[in-house]
Amino acid sequence: MFQRLDRHVKQWIVNSVMGIAIALLVLGFFAGQKQDNQPSSIEEKENEKQETEAASYDREAEPETMGQYYAEDYGDTGEISATRVNESELPPTMEEIFTKEEITQSKAAAEKFVRAFYPYDGRDPLHNIKNSKDTISEDLYQLLIQSPERPTSMTVKRELVSLEMIEPFAPTADVMVWNAKVNGKVTNADAVKRDETDLYKLKLEKVKGEYKVVDFLINYLE
Repeated sequence: MFQRLDRHVKQWIVNSVMGIAIALLVLGFFAGQKQDNQPSSIEEKENEKQETEAASYDREAEPETMGQYYAEDYGDTGEISATRVNESELPPTMEEIFTKEEITQSKAAAEKFVRAFYPYDGRDPLHNIKNSKDTISEDLYQLLIQSPERPTSMTVKRELVSLEMIEPFAPTADVMVWNAKVNGKVTNADAVKRDETDLYKLKLEKVKGEYKVVDFLINYLE
């Protein structure tokens, strides 16, 4: 029967069959690709199970609070209450040891000494010592006059900018002590100025009824 069909008809049938065959091949190819790219239902379930187990492990392994975190090493610390200070164990203040008059006079004497002694001019190394003579004991004056500060490349001049008098942390009745924080401007050999802070520790005693500086330390760390 096929042989008796018109040549054009035959050609149309052949082309149609080939077109259908090609279309089926293309559809089969894309269907296979889609199936390969999609995980099977078994794989999906397995992945979901692993993710669920991992999330559950993280929640169990990580503490929810800082307290739980430190409890692993130190136990349950609970709430830390404020430590009460026993005032009887604190060192005494100057007001508890000396009179108001003694504190005022000694502070004024210590401040007067620092204001007179701190400014320095390398062209006259004895000037600051002589300038502070009436604020110090005779023994200290003689000691300073014999060994005055000499100018160096770092310090040829020193000017006082500000001064703060500070009570000692733990004063004693045996000796009157004051601390001083001095901010100054220091000039070097190249005429370059820099800011500088010095800490004075001053020991005072009454000499002929007046407080005098009998000894001092500069930048001394206890």
